[in-house]
Amino acid sequence: MNKLEYRIDSKIIKQLSLYLLLHGVRDFNLDFHSNSKDVTFVLKVTSIKQETLDKMQEKLSRQREIEVEVYGWELLGDTDSQNELDILGSLIDYIEIKKHDDFTEIIMKRTYRYKE
Repeated sequence: MNKLEYRIDSKIIKQLSLYLLLHGVRDFNLDFHSNSKDVTFVLKVTSIKQETLDKMQEKLSRQREIEVEVYGWELLGDTDSQNELDILGSLIDYIEIKKHDDFTEIIMKRTYRYKE
C-alpha cells in the first residue's frame, strides 16, 4: 500500500477521535480494517448526542473531492472542528449510522486511489 494512503488513514483516525472527545463522547471504540482496495473505520459509541450524529452524517456524506485528497487532507489538525468534518467528508466515500440498544455504530469507508 502507498505511504500516502496510510498517512491519510492515520489523520482520519486522529480527527475522528478528537471530534468525538470535543463533543463529550468519553466511551468509544474505533476499529480499522484495511486491505489493498479500501479501508473501513467502525466507531462504536455508547453515548452520543443526536445533534452530534446529525452533524457527522451531514458533513461526512459529502462528495469525495480529489483536490482535497491531494492537498487538503494535510490541513487536518490546523482548522476548527467543524471544518475538520468538511475535510474528512471529502476523504470518505460512504457513511452509515446504525443505532443498537446499547450503542451506536458509525461505519465509514474509503476506497484507496493511490497504489504503490
